[in-house]
Amino acid sequence: MLVCSATAFIRVTFDLISSSASSAIGNTSIITILIFTAISGALGGMAQYSVLRRWISTAKYWVLATSLGSALGLAVNNFIHELDIATLPVRDANNFLAVFAGSAGRIPLVIFDIISGLILGLAQWLVLRGKVPQAGWWVLASSFGMLFNGVAVNVMRQVFGRMGLYSGAAYDPLNWVIAIIGGAIYGAITGIILVRLLQKTQ
Repeated sequence: MLVCSATAFIRVTFDLISSSASSAIGNTSIITILIFTAISGALGGMAQYSVLRRWISTAKYWVLATSLGSALGLAVNNFIHELDIATLPVRDANNFLAVFAGSAGRIPLVIFDIISGLILGLAQWLVLRGKVPQAGWWVLASSFGMLFNGVAVNVMRQVFGRMGLYSGAAYDPLNWVIAIIGGAIYGAITGIILVRLLQKTQ
């Protein structure tokens, strides 16, 4: 569990640093963001690999699966946004219920967290299958982990935003704290499931 939380911390920290760097140099193209996401996924995957290699022989592919799964999840979500069926209207951006229930003709924002977790979990499941009993639970854990991460982050941003403490800027220290807490929630959920799955290999 600690490793999964550390993994989330590494990924969140790198994502925030890369986001700040991209904004500073004025390059926020989807290609640049995908590259940064793939790198952050690889860095996070390395932390989990340090543990998994003791349990499964295919762990060497975990870093690649995490890197590609992270980038693919972002690419799919971006594609849905480009179809203009998902972005909430500006008037609903700070509406708590709109974030979770969506609005007319729009997809709730938390669905994108589930999509990211699902795609990442599927990519990592390819490494676990055949080596870890009931490995399919990992896909569910990844999806729910991202869901609760997204819920926590959205709630904190809205609460602190209404208090005038959160600006939304990538360099805002509170943005880092919020993202890290959300990452820790994801790490805790997936960590518990991963430990239980690995115990079944004994």
